[in-house]
Amino acid sequence: MAQSLLLLIAEIDMSAHMLVVRNDSPSERLALISEYIGKLKKKLGRLDGYYGSSAWQSCLRDDEVMILVEFREDRRGDEALRRFSKDKLAIDEAKLSAEPADIVVFDLQSRNGVRPSDAPLGSFLSLSRRVAAPGFGDDLQRELENTFGSLTVIPGYLGHVQGSHPTLPDRVLGIAVWSSEESFRSSLPANLPFELKLFRKIL
Repeated sequence: MAQSLLLLIAEIDMSAHMLVVRNDSPSERLALISEYIGKLKKKLGRLDGYYGSSAWQSCLRDDEVMILVEFREDRRGDEALRRFSKDKLAIDEAKLSAEPADIVVFDLQSRNGVRPSDAPLGSFLSLSRRVAAPGFGDDLQRELENTFGSLTVIPGYLGHVQGSHPTLPDRVLGIAVWSSEESFRSSLPANLPFELKLFRKIL
C-alpha cells in the first residue's frame, strides 16, 4: 500500500508532508515525480511558510519512492501546510501512484542537524514507526530521543526528527538522515527490535 505521512511538528512547529508512491516503470515514475516536485517548488515557493521538497528511493523496493515536502518552523509554516492540503497539488499526488494513499498525522517533539530537504543527493534516510504499550508513549519517545543522542557521534550522521501521533501518543515516529548506507549500517545494534525502512535521496 502506498503511504502518505502528514507530519505536524508541535514543539518546534516544523511541518512536513510525506507520500510513498509505487509505480512499475522506474523511468516513468522518476519523470512524474520530478515534474511534480518542480510544480511544488514553483507554487509553494510563493508561500512564506514553505521550506523545501525532496524525493527518496526505497533501498528495498525499486518501485517505491517517498516524497517529502517541508514547511517553515512557525505559524506561517502551519498555514502553508493547511493551504497545501486543500490545493490541487495535494490532490494530484494521487496520480503518482497506482495504489491509494494512507495519510497519518504526527507531532514531532525534537530534531537535530540537517533537514531532509537540505541533505545532499545520494544521502540516506531511515524511517521507523513504533507502537508503545498503552500509556507508555512518553517512555518510548524518551527512549528514541536517547537513541538519537547516541547516533550523533557516529561518522556520517547528518540529523534526525522524532515525535508521536497527535491523538494516539503511543504511536511514535523516528527519522534519521545519513551521508552513506555504511553510516546507517554502523548505527544498527546486533538485534534490532523494530523495523527500519531505508531510503536514498534522488531529487
